Amino acid sequence: MHNSTLDELYQQHPWRSINRFMPYAISHGFNKSDVKNYFKQHVFNDKLKPYNKELQLPIFSRVIGGYQFDTLIQSKNASIPAFLIFININSRKGYAYPMKNKSKSEVLRVLQEFINEVKPKSLSSDQDSAYLSNEVIDLMIKNNIDYRTTEDNDHNKLGIINRFIRTLRDYNNERDFTELSMNNCINDYNNTIHSSTGVAPAKFTINDEHKYINKMIELTDNIMSNNKYKLDKGDKVRVVLDKNIINKKRSNLSKECYIVDSSNGRAYNIVAKDNSVATYPRYKLIPTTKGVIADTIDNEKRGIIDKILYYDERNDKYTVIYEGGVKDKIKSKYLRETTPTRLSNIELDFWKKQGIIPNALRKFYNN
Repeated sequence: MHNSTLDELYQQHPWRSINRFMPYAISHGFNKSDVKNYFKQHVFNDKLKPYNKELQLPIFSRVIGGYQFDTLIQSKNASIPAFLIFININSRKGYAYPMKNKSKSEVLRVLQEFINEVKPKSLSSDQDSAYLSNEVIDLMIKNNIDYRTTEDNDHNKLGIINRFIRTLRDYNNERDFTELSMNNCINDYNNTIHSSTGVAPAKFTINDEHKYINKMIELTDNIMSNNKYKLDKGDKVRVVLDKNIINKKRSNLSKECYIVDSSNGRAYNIVAKDNSVATYPRYKLIPTTKGVIADTIDNEKRGIIDKILYYDERNDKYTVIYEGGVKDKIKSKYLRETTPTRLSNIELDFWKKQGIIPNALRKFYNN
């Protein structure tokens, strides 16, 4: 006979593998059937498998003229160090511009060339420092471009440009592109029917785009109306981890849990014990009733800002209070992390109460 419950024994030896836990349980008087039933009812089964694919929102632009961009890096021996690659999010029409180097000034030059030629309404990228120079931000504002950047936790939003670059590499017969080979690959790609739209990107019309946008809006609404999509403040969740090709791992879920703090657009803010915060798309969060709350989130020091107290125009810093009462001074750009060309909602609320916006921030107000 065993003197403790199976749950008490599991808390002492919390193997997530039933095969590892079984010998402990048997040695304490439990039988295989007891252990199997316990694991089935109480232990989160987190072997590698896809999660929440039905909650993954489609990637599309709600406005005509939306593009994603990224840098395609070549080898050290290439005649062209890199290309700045662009793709229309809806039509999938691609563009490539050779770069003399990967500097901020060269990124600015190529972006200017693309904007002059294509006249985009919106642009999206990751948070590469070369894309976030003051000169680039001013260029976006000057041309009334809605510029968005994506956090590390939601790189799926850049899936269109990432797949496009992989496709270009597949098209090319060599490791590196010449300007001619890149042009040939772009031309072939743009004139081939795309599986996602059923139309070749070069032949995708404005009418096609309107139909596509309406279709994607309907699909998005259907996904978000799923009862599983909504999470409430205080819910405990585990995070779906990105695949790691180099280091094989048994689980693609975080070992520890986090608490849902609030919604953030179509995503959610989650927090750890130290109030560090990260934003994740819904499909990367798995509700659970088990597990220990993490002490911190990947050593992140960011928290959820409760309110702004003061703005120092000379140093371009806000004095803020985080949830939990911690006071800090931070650069104003940190409040516009994913929308670098426009004031964040918390800034708008602050300046609405002040009645006037300083000259240093005025350019971010009307964009």
